[in-house]
Amino acid sequence: MEPMNALQALLLSAGLAGMDAVPMPPPITSAPVIMAEQPQLLVSVPLAEISAAANAAAVTQPVGRGQITFRAGLDPRANTWIKFQQDKIITAHPESELTGGIQERFPAGTYRFAIKGDALHASPIAAPHTPAAQVSVSGLLHAAYNAAPHAAIAPLKYAMLYEDGSLIPASVCLLRKDDNGILWVTYAKAADLQRIQWFVAVNGVMYGMKLEGEALAFYAQTMPATQIERFPEKRLW
Repeated sequence: MEPMNALQALLLSAGLAGMDAVPMPPPITSAPVIMAEQPQLLVSVPLAEISAAANAAAVTQPVGRGQITFRAGLDPRANTWIKFQQDKIITAHPESELTGGIQERFPAGTYRFAIKGDALHASPIAAPHTPAAQVSVSGLLHAAYNAAPHAAIAPLKYAMLYEDGSLIPASVCLLRKDDNGILWVTYAKAADLQRIQWFVAVNGVMYGMKLEGEALAFYAQTMPATQIERFPEKRLW
């Protein structure tokens, strides 16, 4: 079998939006052998494509006199945020704030949002306080994973998430799902990605990412003998 080149080793695919599971790219059987002491560009993914996929990973439910659209996002410390949208009004709050409950005014009225465990509750403040909605926080995160463009580096697959800082502090996060269906996230401040940050090593080749203009670029390089810096990884759901 001929050795895989770098571009074959990093496969990109866009999932489908929604809460249902979607097919992922087939796993790569082996990592490439990259005989290069300098970083080699593998592929660049437009940030607009990453953002559009995250925007599609939404759940919309009737609440009170209107409808609310819910989405999940991650900040530079991999803390979960929830975005709320009605018409053209969009807000976002961290999970830590939502555990105490908040009130938010939208065009169709004022609503209360609160998280308890994995359940995000939404209800109108005005009587009779119906209809109310309940959304799974972990379900929103898995929907974001499913919808995102994916990078496959055998035996791992990463979903790309990007926040531009307008609603959630600017970040780039890579989500992966283990064999038990648990989501793990590698996270970074967008400002830290002005240089390549290495996030994983496979078979003597290390892989990194960098923000270049309006794209997220992935690089590979033969692992040096010295210790390399890697981003931390955090368990989500």
